[in-house]
Amino acid sequence: MWILSSLLASASAVGLEPIRVAVECQSEGTVDVCDYVRGHIGSTEGLLMVERSHADLMLFSNVTVKGNTEDVLLSVTSLGDWQPAKFELLRSTNARQDADDLQALVSELTLEVLSPYLLQAWPGSLQLTLESENLDVAEEELGSPYSFVLRLGTWSFLTSGYKNIDLWGGLSLSSLEEDRSWSIGVNGSGGWLRQPPLVIDGVEYALDSETAEASLEASVVRDLNPSWSIGGWLGAGMQDPEQRFEQTARLHMGIERNWFPSNHPKNNRFAIAYLLGVQADRYHQINIYGDIESIFPKQMLLASGSVRKGRMEYSFGVDMISELFRPLKQYQLSGWTYGSLYLGDHVDLTLWLDLTQQAIPGPAELDQSNYEEITQGSYAEPLAVSGNISLRFHWDRSNGALYNRFYSATRQGPLENL
Repeated sequence: MWILSSLLASASAVGLEPIRVAVECQSEGTVDVCDYVRGHIGSTEGLLMVERSHADLMLFSNVTVKGNTEDVLLSVTSLGDWQPAKFELLRSTNARQDADDLQALVSELTLEVLSPYLLQAWPGSLQLTLESENLDVAEEELGSPYSFVLRLGTWSFLTSGYKNIDLWGGLSLSSLEEDRSWSIGVNGSGGWLRQPPLVIDGVEYALDSETAEASLEASVVRDLNPSWSIGGWLGAGMQDPEQRFEQTARLHMGIERNWFPSNHPKNNRFAIAYLLGVQADRYHQINIYGDIESIFPKQMLLASGSVRKGRMEYSFGVDMISELFRPLKQYQLSGWTYGSLYLGDHVDLTLWLDLTQQAIPGPAELDQSNYEEITQGSYAEPLAVSGNISLRFHWDRSNGALYNRFYSATRQGPLENL
């Protein structure tokens, strides 16, 4: 095996016959290796990008994903008299570093892997050292499939007369392998609002409010084959007295059809899932149907997709959820979009937007003088738009496995209306 131990200068080949190179990308991770390689060859004097039938050299790129680390392998095969007949170099990189640093790394690796042929074409254009070694490479351990995630977020508005603070957070533990996954998590949120009272005919009506809720959720998913998966999801939670649920629990099981591999290196995804389940609720107020508690079967039809480019990931989906036998009594139709920007090895900035049309039975009676009760009853509004921005702190598994099945099902919150 040839090992390049040092590279001191780039090629200078003005006025010389260019080396013709064809590029074939055999696999890609999150790093845009192909674009970087082609861009570097196209912008370097003395190198010419051509089709394979006209090439002197064939350059292959392969990327192996291992958690946040990606191994970039560039291999060159001579299609003529150039020596060696085959030369390759491997470089490990952190996929979450800055895009400019990633491009510089891949560009340098491209020049290094072409350097033996550049030396033959233009002696003296490069200063480098080549060594031939026989390396005994030990088989790497698979690593841990477990991940731990801490989520924290806040929104606040503070003046002398108005004070509004919202906090949310959660913890989750999960395991992910190439054909299965499971997760369990707890979440909580709270809000505090203080503002001047409303005075009508000398009577003061307080406009202060507090909110709080807590939830637990768990999921299990595994593949039947590359295109079909099965899974189950359990959620439970509670809310403060002015909100809807004193207690709620729901269990779902279903099947999903997938159009991308579960281990797609860029986590690209398009899938449609159908789930059946049951939901049991106890409400703080009697609803318009006269129920203080309810148990009903339900169904979900969920479609979602995701694409990833560099350090950004974009997801989108449509959710249709209803009672099984009386779908018009309670239903939700939602369209949502989600974006994530990787700020560092363990920190992401996330943005979320959701548009929902629904039919949900609200409280039968509301105290019109109770501002908090009126505002918390907004869960039954037929049209809702929501969004948030937050930071996500995570410590990921080290086994390098990728698995993205039942994404839309596992994102259903334990305290959603349905």
